[in-house]
Amino acid sequence: MKRALALMGVVLVLGAVGMAQCCPPPPPPKEPPCYTTFWVGEGVYFKVDQFWSIFCCCCCGPQDLVVGWRIEAFTGGVVYTVTLPAPADLGTEFLWKGTDALGNPVAPGFYKIVVSLSSGKTVETHVKLVAQTSGCCNPCLPISIPCLTPLCGPYIKVWRAPCTTPCVTPCGCCLPFLFFLGCCCGG
Repeated sequence: MKRALALMGVVLVLGAVGMAQCCPPPPPPKEPPCYTTFWVGEGVYFKVDQFWSIFCCCCCGPQDLVVGWRIEAFTGGVVYTVTLPAPADLGTEFLWKGTDALGNPVAPGFYKIVVSLSSGKTVETHVKLVAQTSGCCNPCLPISIPCLTPLCGPYIKVWRAPCTTPCVTPCGCCLPFLFFLGCCCGG
C-alpha cells in the first residue's frame, strides 16, 4: 500500500513537471486594456492630476512633484524621455509631439506614457496612434477605451492638441447616425 501511494505521488509530481514544460506561456496581450486614440503626427497633451475625494484623504502628507516622463512602445523599449531640470507641480501640462528621441515621427500603434514622481512612484496611461487616410485634421477619431480614474491617487489625463490650421475644406465625418461634425482643418 505504501509503495502504491509513493508511486502515485511520483507520477503526480512528474506529471505536473511535464505539464509545466510542455505548456507555453500565454501570448502577450495585443493591446492594453484601456487607451485614448490620437492621430499619428498629432500632439498629445497630458498632465498628472489627482481626484480629491471625501472618502479618502488624498491631500495628507507631502505633495508629489513630477520629475520626468517617458514614452514607451507597447511592445517594449523607450521611445522618448524627458528629465525635468526642476520638479514640476501636479497639473503642469506636457506635450509629446509623437516623435522619437531623434525627432522622427513614430509609427502607428500603442504607446505608454509613464510619468515619474518625486516619491519614486510612476503613473502611466496608454495611447493609440492611428494613421490618417485623409490630409485633413479630422475630428472623428477611431474609438478609445477609457481608463477608470482612481478615487484617490494621481492619474494621467490626456487630450488632443488643438488644430491650428485654418479650415479650408468641409469634410466632417459620418457617425453611425449620420451626423455631420463641421469642417476640418487642412486642405
